[in-house]
Amino acid sequence: MRSPHDREAAAAVAGMQEIYGFTNPGVWDGERRRWGEDQPVLFYHQGQVTRGHVMRAEYGEQRDTYYVRKHIEGGGTEVVEVLDRAMLIY
Repeated sequence: MRSPHDREAAAAVAGMQEIYGFTNPGVWDGERRRWGEDQPVLFYHQGQVTRGHVMRAEYGEQRDTYYVRKHIEGGGTEVVEVLDRAMLIY
């Protein structure tokens, strides 16, 4: 049986997926959460919650850096650099 905290987290994830579409919450490795290439993600970019797709991941000792392709309003895409602390699990 799942704890109330686990159920609350699952409900939050379901709500965010309903609004933003499916995204990958990453994998907890015992020290921090990590994402891999080809995973759809949510992240903060320039103060906005943004949806994108991980193109490349560079795992560091202290911080991880992700290169994420995102949509540009008005048309097109761009790849932006995103630190792990800007990634969202929802």
